[in-house]
Amino acid sequence: MYQKQSNWVISDKDLREKTCHLVVQAIVPVYRSYMQNYGPLVEQDASASKYAKYTAQDLEKMLGSLFQHRPGKSRSFRVRHSNGKVNSMVSSPYRSSPPAVV
Repeated sequence: MYQKQSNWVISDKDLREKTCHLVVQAIVPVYRSYMQNYGPLVEQDASASKYAKYTAQDLEKMLGSLFQHRPGKSRSFRVRHSNGKVNSMVSSPYRSSPPAVV
């Protein structure tokens, strides 16, 4: 899920920060509790890295970096209108205005 959502961008800084904060608040405490309770059991398993790849701090950093604009990447997506028409949209990393309709 992180890989997919790390490509999403929220251009409004306040909304992006609030969203990241809420995501971190919802997920990290539960993950931290899980790792405290079951981490030692998982670490004993031969394939431990398969089940516990990240520390709670790593996860917090990753989630805090979601929805950021990453230079050099443009986005494309489709918009379906109520009249049934579909437009392809391209969001350029070099624009601060809304995406251009293609």
